[in-house]
Amino acid sequence: MKSSQLRKFYLAFIYYYGAIYSDDAYKIIKGFYPDFKEETLLNDLKKRVGKMTRQYMVLETDDDRYVISNDLFNDDDLDELFYQQGNKPFFVENDLDRYLDEFGVDLPKEYDNLQKYLDKHIKIKDKKMREQLTDIYQLMFFTRIRNSLGGQSEINDMIQEALDLCGIEDLNKANDLIKHIMEAYNNTPMITNRGYSPMEMRKKEGPVDLSNLQIQMGDNMKNMMLDGELDAQEMLEQIRNADLPEMMKNSLIEQLEKVIMMKNNTGKA
Repeated sequence: MKSSQLRKFYLAFIYYYGAIYSDDAYKIIKGFYPDFKEETLLNDLKKRVGKMTRQYMVLETDDDRYVISNDLFNDDDLDELFYQQGNKPFFVENDLDRYLDEFGVDLPKEYDNLQKYLDKHIKIKDKKMREQLTDIYQLMFFTRIRNSLGGQSEINDMIQEALDLCGIEDLNKANDLIKHIMEAYNNTPMITNRGYSPMEMRKKEGPVDLSNLQIQMGDNMKNMMLDGELDAQEMLEQIRNADLPEMMKNSLIEQLEKVIMMKNNTGKA
């Protein structure tokens, strides 16, 4: 196999998994090419150690293996990635051409619902600009979640950004937005899952624990409640009755109660 063909596999590995050890890489390549020799892979990787490449890098380990990694990762990132991956299986496309084509990956269908919601609620009148902003958010969401090592904190940030983007004033609408975001999140392939989505991993390993999910209300929303533009007490009741993960609900309740206390102390009407 030519070095240029191996490079296509390296790019696919970092796209789906973020990083991979050479022995696992060999098993995947051999699955497509039964006559492929491990020596061919190791010789090619040895030549690439320490060299400047595009998108990936090759590292040599203390146990005579190699790691093919995203070139943006440092040692701590790799440790965290491999820790989160654990013994999860590798996602591998049955079709070789599709597996090697990182641009052939379609956004999960759940992103369509998110796109429609954002396009309807983003506070921009210009339709073309609104559509462009929606497309940018979708791609940014997919890329950040797929490559994230931050887990809960990353999805919390994306939820807050979407809330700010839409200028959500009604907590019922916030629930709808969070629902669409979580559906997209649960169906996004992730490097921490070795190319599988949380929904796919749930089918393989059982439910994904989202009980610790929290979000922070933005300053704009807090100020609107303090100024009386939004009814904090009404929002508090909506949150108490909402079907949300327990920690998220408790966090929002705590934040709303603090806002109500601040408003009462300052005497704002």
